[in-house]
Amino acid sequence: MSEFFSFFESLSVIRGILGFILVFLVPGFAWTLVFFKQIDVLERIALSFGLSIAVVTLSILVLNKLIGIRISELNLLANYLSYDCRAYSNLLSQSTEK
Repeated sequence: MSEFFSFFESLSVIRGILGFILVFLVPGFAWTLVFFKQIDVLERIALSFGLSIAVVTLSILVLNKLIGIRISELNLLANYLSYDCRAYSNLLSQSTEK
């Protein structure tokens, strides 16, 4: 029985790691692919942290203060994924224009 509960304890660590990557890396990384074409991976990762913090903070402020949407985990996840999909679609449209 204790093995069953220890499995759920390890899931919280995995959730924390995946949440950190989703919030602090993925949005900025997607936008660095759009804005900065000629940088290497280390610069891209460093810039992605800064851009992610900026995008996440601004999106929370816009959603909560201007639009009036209450902040929940599901709303934030949908918001982050929509920004990432928008950046990816911009990247695809730029690559097909060439």
